[in-house]
Amino acid sequence: MKGVMFSINPEARFIDISNEVPAHDVFHGAFVLGTAFRFFPRDTVHLAVVDPGVGSARRSIAVRTGRHAFVGPDNGLFTFVYREGDYRAWKISEAKYTLGGYSTTFDGRDIYAPVAAYLSLGVSIEEVGPEIEDPVSLPVPEAVYGNGTLKGEVIHVDQFGNLITNIEMERSYEQLRSGRVVTTISGAEIRGPVGSYSEGPAGEAFCLWGSHGFLEVAVNSGKASDLLPDARRGSEILMRYDS
Repeated sequence: MKGVMFSINPEARFIDISNEVPAHDVFHGAFVLGTAFRFFPRDTVHLAVVDPGVGSARRSIAVRTGRHAFVGPDNGLFTFVYREGDYRAWKISEAKYTLGGYSTTFDGRDIYAPVAAYLSLGVSIEEVGPEIEDPVSLPVPEAVYGNGTLKGEVIHVDQFGNLITNIEMERSYEQLRSGRVVTTISGAEIRGPVGSYSEGPAGEAFCLWGSHGFLEVAVNSGKASDLLPDARRGSEILMRYDS
């Protein structure tokens, strides 16, 4: 894919966000992209491929927000991009911006890489094909912010074994400062929120606010996913606070 892009735009700069997304796990890829893209410069072209439906009838798309462009399969991979609000999407159908009919198993090389490279050269995104109004978006579970209780679930497990939840700092931080917080996950009571990884007790699970703005469960110099083997994506986390 990089060879294709470099052949079209020899001045292109490549920055890999991650090559460790589990195979076929579109939601995992969507979360990783969603927490990273906003820190790149304006007009960055993001090429993302987690594509278990390669070669099928699923669409190939290009997406534009106010600051960035995205190219990849229309399977929900850009879900967290859409949640930012303002975006438009186009179905990739213009053959002159692709490599043509090479295979049905490598759209990353034959479609997404050349389209991304042409966009980096200044080709208008409107030229890749017709605009669409219904790009696929994956369901993202929402935390419940109640009176005295916050209930969420794990939505991501990162490479350090941290359990990222859907409890948002912006919506709960002030609420949780009002008293002692009791947090349970997979039947285990954990400490926190603490201020940093190093503040957590060694060998014990605790929670803290992650750089992505969500509550996460971690272990100081360890893996929460190992210490809490029953906790995985979809596991419930419950926070109660006493005034």
